[in-house]
Amino acid sequence: MVLKTMMKPWLALPRPHDRRHASGWGWVLGGIAATLWGAGILPGFGETPVAQSFEAQLTVTVEHSRGDTYTSLVQRAESVGRAAVQRNFDNDILATDVLVFVNVRKGGLEAPILVVEASRSQWSGLPDVRRWATYFPGTRKLLGLDELPPPVPTTTTPLAVPATVPGAVPEAQTPGEGIVVPGGSGIPAIAPLVPPPTIF
Repeated sequence: MVLKTMMKPWLALPRPHDRRHASGWGWVLGGIAATLWGAGILPGFGETPVAQSFEAQLTVTVEHSRGDTYTSLVQRAESVGRAAVQRNFDNDILATDVLVFVNVRKGGLEAPILVVEASRSQWSGLPDVRRWATYFPGTRKLLGLDELPPPVPTTTTPLAVPATVPGAVPEAQTPGEGIVVPGGSGIPAIAPLVPPPTIF
């Protein structure tokens, strides 16, 4: 008999119709699965994933250009901030809150000029960036935004006085040349050179 069992080892395994051995294995496997699930190692069976809401954060930089004042930069920052908040809410349906930092860069320095923080319900109720923005007035002094830039040196070139014959009127005038008055003394009247206005 020993020889027979050794030659046929499958005789020692429980058969499918033998419920006494099969139910024991079910309890063991069920206990292992329950332990793993309780420890968080094995995810839940048949559970649907829960949507996670979050706060979207974004930093946008506005470049200072010649002629920008603090007021014009604040207006540009508000429009950039408004667009960034709206784009975040439109593109990401899971974002419940948006935090947008708007910085100004001038001459290699960068500082925040405003930050917009709003929830989706606040923004849909009142999409005005001024309502949800916090301004940083110290940026004005930090970046020197109201300081006048150094004056641009201008060079003036003397006007050439054309030689005229008394009583003659020139055929064609080009800008910057003297204008001869008929019946005058023969000395040409020179239009004053007015430099164009400089915008800071």
